[in-house]
Amino acid sequence: MRRHRLYRGLGALFLAALAAAAFAALAAAAAGPVDRPFPGGAISRLAINDGPTQGSFADVSYRYEGCGAQAGETACTWQVDVGLAPEGFELCPSTLEASRTIWSSGEQTADGTVSSGPKAFALRGSPGQVLCVVISQTASGGSSAVLEAIRIDDDLVSPVEAIELKIVRASPPAAPASPSPPTPFFVDPDCHALTIGTTRFVFLYKQIGCRKATNLATMAHLSGSNPGGYRCSAKTAGGMRCSREGHPRKYVEWRLPRNVPERTR
Repeated sequence: MRRHRLYRGLGALFLAALAAAAFAALAAAAAGPVDRPFPGGAISRLAINDGPTQGSFADVSYRYEGCGAQAGETACTWQVDVGLAPEGFELCPSTLEASRTIWSSGEQTADGTVSSGPKAFALRGSPGQVLCVVISQTASGGSSAVLEAIRIDDDLVSPVEAIELKIVRASPPAAPASPSPPTPFFVDPDCHALTIGTTRFVFLYKQIGCRKATNLATMAHLSGSNPGGYRCSAKTAGGMRCSREGHPRKYVEWRLPRNVPERTR
């Protein structure tokens, strides 16, 4: 008799170990495991496999503190159910069908905490089903409410969050435009010509040296404003003349190469 009991105990331990191993294998699944807290409770380590054809969670817990909150209350009962929404539902109903219920806390008659422990459940093999946590209670006149809803797909988020993710993914932020390369601008080493982009200009200056003229032209072009002590005015096709304030004969100029006067320095 003792040996028979020993074998029976070992068999129960073996079956429990197999169940734990199966649950662990499912938890290392295609999506998850994720923890989803909600007011008063949480779903712990929710996961699904490829397909998905199978789902699991380590625990669903909830604490109720509504008993005695209503004047004239004569009874207080409450119950938490976890299950799948009916086919075609994108949101959770306030009452779950018995055939689609994964776990029920059973009727509770006082404030307290309920926990499901680890559970595994079958799925239809395609994304889109909704896992629901629903509470029904009598403390406030009798009502049912959805505590949490999770859309079964790669994200394992609520149906509302799933819609938001779909919108975001369909309209990714525009890539920032690459800055346009600056237009080439340079003065020839001999200071006889100046080039902006693909246009060549005659480069003229008077009473200043080549380096000073080059610096003034560069500052005026890049800044779009007058260099210190000079006043600039635009000429045809991108040309410009910058004269020293109070000394108009001291200047730097670039213009298109036609009717070019003799260079004076």
